[in-house]
Formats: sequence, structure tokens, C-alpha cells
Amino acid sequence: MALLPVHRTVSRFLQRSLILIALFLIAAMTVRAASVAPNAEDWATQRVLDPQGLGYDKFGRAVAISGTVALVSASEATLGDNAAQGKVLVYERAADGAWNLTQTLLASDGAAYNEFGWSVAVSGRVAVIGAINAKIGEHNSQGAAYVFERGDDGVWAETQKLVAADGTSVDWFGSAVAMDGETIVVAAYGAHYNDQLMHGSVYVYTRIDGAWTQTQQLVAADGDVGDGFGSAIALSGATLLASSPGAQIDGRHAQGAVYRFARVDGVWNQAQKIVVAEGVENDQLGSALAVDGDTALIGAMWREGGAGVVYVYGGAGGDWTQRQRLAASDGAARGPDGIGLPPTDNFGMTLALQGDTALVGASNVTVDGTEGQGAAYLFRRTGDAFGGAHTFTEYDGIVSPYFGAAVALDGDEALIGMYGYTPDWDHYQQGAAYFYRRTPGGIPASERAALVDLYDSTNGAGWWDMNGWLGEPGTECSWTGVTCDETGAHVVGLSFGFTNMVGTLPPTLNQLSALVSLQIADQSQLGGTFPSLAGLAQLQTIDVRNTGLTGALPSLAGLTALQSATFLGNRFDGAIPPFGALPALTWFSASGNQLTGTIPSLDGLPALSGFFVGGNQLSGPPPAPPAGLGEYGGELCPNALDPVDSPAWDTITGITPWYRDCTATPPDAIFGDGFDGS
Repeated sequence: MALLPVHRTVSRFLQRSLILIALFLIAAMTVRAASVAPNAEDWATQRVLDPQGLGYDKFGRAVAISGTVALVSASEATLGDNAAQGKVLVYERAADGAWNLTQTLLASDGAAYNEFGWSVAVSGRVAVIGAINAKIGEHNSQGAAYVFERGDDGVWAETQKLVAADGTSVDWFGSAVAMDGETIVVAAYGAHYNDQLMHGSVYVYTRIDGAWTQTQQLVAADGDVGDGFGSAIALSGATLLASSPGAQIDGRHAQGAVYRFARVDGVWNQAQKIVVAEGVENDQLGSALAVDGDTALIGAMWREGGAGVVYVYGGAGGDWTQRQRLAASDGAARGPDGIGLPPTDNFGMTLALQGDTALVGASNVTVDGTEGQGAAYLFRRTGDAFGGAHTFTEYDGIVSPYFGAAVALDGDEALIGMYGYTPDWDHYQQGAAYFYRRTPGGIPASERAALVDLYDSTNGAGWWDMNGWLGEPGTECSWTGVTCDETGAHVVGLSFGFTNMVGTLPPTLNQLSALVSLQIADQSQLGGTFPSLAGLAQLQTIDVRNTGLTGALPSLAGLTALQSATFLGNRFDGAIPPFGALPALTWFSASGNQLTGTIPSLDGLPALSGFFVGGNQLSGPPPAPPAGLGEYGGELCPNALDPVDSPAWDTITGITPWYRDCTATPPDAIFGDGFDGS
């Protein structure tokens, strides 16, 4: 027994150096100024403590959440005479939204210094818990992972203990765990693969005939001594990420790398090695990882001298590429490259990702002059970019609490660990955790006002379908014709067809700044001019047809996300506004209006594949067609255009010559198929 304290000291020293690597590997995305908008959303808060908590328990070391179940570990909790044996508390969400402690999980063979709960994961009725220092046979700190399953009676019970088939001392098996469906992944970043100290290995388990069976052992194809492969792992479907924060890149010590594995026909194979181009020595890329679908977050918490960054990677095929770089807008000033020295934030120490929501822990952020208070930053993705949505921070106790040292997400629930919580000196680092639930605060007031303006200016009281309209704040996303994003934070779609709109569209329509789709059709009594679209940078589709709208077409300049614009069968007049550069626009139709003047240049529309402006009073020569316009991809007639020979337009319109049926006085009606019937 006398050897245990010595072993633990050595183990801890090596762990801390690797954990610092692992904690600094999740923070690399410099959208710095736009990354955080403190308190931009409304969240209900609930703090939980271990009712049996003691000093040095570090409750909140690891957290996980799935549906109505959450796990919070106290990996260094003393149980009886066993120091740092560790435990995990189970919480369940009640109907009123409150989280209640229902059970405490212990390893069936728990022993001193095992640190059961160093890592946790839960999915549905299955949980896996790492015990990084568990002794296996004669191997100190080989490590183990325990599988618990929830019975029909709601009670969790240990069903299996997982150990590495080739495990040995100081492997730290269970340093990270992940699960998805019928797959469990356990990392051992200290594994002595090929007798290389801290080479690291990742073990894959699959449920076969009810038992979790090791089916693969993964290593980095070019792994080496000290890489710490598996310091962080993340799993989603057929994608597995594992980091090697100690990896040497072109002679640069501990720059770090992340390996992406893909599962094909049930077998995992290394698909890519991710190295950040801007990386330098001691960045320790991969301090934390998160993946959901085809999007990954990769932390580098020692980047920029410990300020930390998070890199967003993604891809639908082939190698994944960097999409964005995140950092805390209120973080420490950028320090010198290399190992972080105070003040450091540890932004990217922990990560969680679900859909279009990301949560980034920064356990050492200074808040109001308190170093080590910590924070967690919530980002939401609109279009292709993540932007700051909320900052969580708490300060409890008498010393730095390191809030954000563990984070988890599920839907509108967030769970954040604060293992440094110290209520008094007899309970130093007892630890705490915070549950947050997003409250239905609804869309911003400016967006609600724009919707109300639309209702008032088009005689909403007379609409044929007005279900939900003008309900209490927070109900806007249920109003007929209104679509919000997944979080209910912004209006992203308006769709009105045969609604009996009478009146005009309000000028405040462009206050719906997150709008992606706008569709207004078959509103014969809707008149007036169309309001400006300026500011709708996310707009992808606009479809306005068969209305009484008059005046000029709205300018599309600057709408770089726009893919389709249809203004068919209205009463728009005047010239078509210049297009400018619209790189995403593939379809433009303004047939059947009263447009005059010349057709503007199409040079800034490289993706254009359909262009239809027949049935107007346009004049002058046609512009040069874009290369993307294929056969029958355009219609210029009837109009009053100059009959200029153009073999390109002949091919595109399917008429030779294209101007054969163009007249100075276009007919009152055009054919519904977009062509002139010749």
C-alpha cells in the first residue's frame, strides 16, 4: 500500500501534463469580435451539489446529458477509507423541468485512487464511465471503463467492466469515453503501443449478443512516443475523431494533430490526419473534440499563449477542411506562441456540439478581476457560420471555481461543471454543477414588431388562415406562415399563399435579419411597392408571384447567399436593378411583369443556370449570357429587345434566332412553361 501515494503522484504528474494538452486542444476559431454576445438568450439556472460532498471531491469533473438523464462525476471522492475512489451522480429531469438526484453510481470493485468518473458518457439507457487509474492485475493505472444500463424500473446497474486486451501499467484506459448507438469507444492516451511510452490507443467496442466486445484497436498511422493519441475523442455515426496533442509536426514539439476515422462496412479506418496550417510548437491541437454529423470542433486551448481557440472543420466527402476559427471576444489578450503563461483563458478546454449549437468551456477566464472564475460560451450557427449567442459564468465560494471545466449539451439543456467550487476551507474544491434550460423567450422584439407590421399592413384580421397570430411573446414560431430556426430564436421563413392579403408590405420586413426564405404567392389584392431587402444577408430564396405589387423590383445587390429569385406574374415596372456579384444565384425569373429598360449585365452571376424575363417591355441588346446557362435555361421573349444575332442565346432559348418572336408590343399573356411556345 505504501506504493500507492508514490504511484498516484507520478501518475498525476503525467496526467496533468497530458490533460493540459487535452484541455488546450479545443479552442481554435477566431471569429473573435463576433464570437460572444453575453446574455443574449434567456436561460433558467439550477445549481446542484453532492449532498455528501467533501473537500477535494471535484464534483463536476465530467458531465454528460441525454434526454431526461444527466451524469455528474466526482472523480476524486473519498468513499470510506478509499481516497479518490470516485463516484458518479445520476440526475433526472422532472415534468416541471427541475433536475433531481436519483442515484449514485459506484464501480462494483472500486478501490482507492481509481478515479471512477474521470470520464462519462450517456446515451439513452446506457452509460459508460472511465476509471483512469484502476489497477488491473498487477498493472497500476492501467484503467478500466464500466458500462451501466437502466432497467425498466428506472434503476441503473453495472452490467460490464471493459479493459484493454493489451493493457499495461500507466495506460490510463478510460481517460476519455464516447458512445453512439451500438458503439462504445474508450481511449487510453498513455497506452504503450509497440513499447512506445504514451503512444496512445483507442479501443472500439460493439454490442454482440448483448455483450460489449472489443472489435478494434485504433492507433495513429504515424504515431510516436509521447503523442498521447486519444487524449480526446468524439464519435458521431460513422465518424470518429481522436487527438494526439503531443504530436510533433515538422520538428515542432507538441503542435498536435487530430485523426479522423471513418467506418465502412463495420470497419474503422483512418481517413485523414488534421493539422492546422497556422500551428506552432506547443499548440497541443486536440485538447478537446466534438463532432456531430459532418461538423467537428477541435480545441487548441494553448493557442495564442493560452488564450485558446477552437477550429470548426467539416466536409461531405473527401478530406474535411477548416471552416471557421472561434475565440472569446472578451478573452485575454493574445500571448506569445507556445506554452501558455498567465493570464490564460483555456478557451477550448472542453467542447460540446449538437446540430447548430456549440458550447465551449474556458475554465480560466478572468471575470470582473477574478482569475480562474471561468466561463462557457454558447455559439449558434446561422447559414455556414457560428456566432456568439450567450455567455454562461458563475462565481460561487471563496476561491477560483474553474467554471466550464466540463460541458454538455442536449437540445435546450446545457450542463456545466465547476469542480473548483469551495464553500469553505474545509471543503476545498468540493465542486458543483449547473443545469441551464433555455426558456421560451421567443424571437427578438424587432422581429416580432416586423411580423405585427406585416399583419397590420395586409389586413391580417381578414386573412383566411391566421392561426396563432398576435399571440403572447414567445408564441411567434407557431403562427401560420412563420418558420423559426431550431432554437426558436429567429424567424427564418415566411410563406403566404392564397392568404387574402389586402394592402401593402411593410418597410420593416428587412428587420427579419435571419430570414432564409420568403414566399408570397396568389395575393391579388396585395399592392404597393416591394420593400428593401437590404440587411437580409441570410436570404436564400425569394418567390413572389401573382400579386398586385407594382413599382421597381427590389435590389438584390449584396444578397450573397441568394440562390433563387422569382418575381413572376406581378405588376413590377421600371428597369431591372443591377445584379452586381451574386455568387450563389442559380435562378432568376421576372417574366410577366411590366419591366422596361435594358437587361443589366449578368457577369457577376457565375452559378446562374436559369434566367427568364419574357413578357415584359425590355429593350436594347441582350447581355452576354453566363457560361452556366445551358439549353433551354433562358427566356428573353416576348420583349422589345434589339434583334442582335447571338448563337449563344439561340442555344439557350431553344429558338433560332432567339428574337424571332420578340415584338415591340408583347402580348398580354405568356405561356406558363416560361417559353414562348415556338
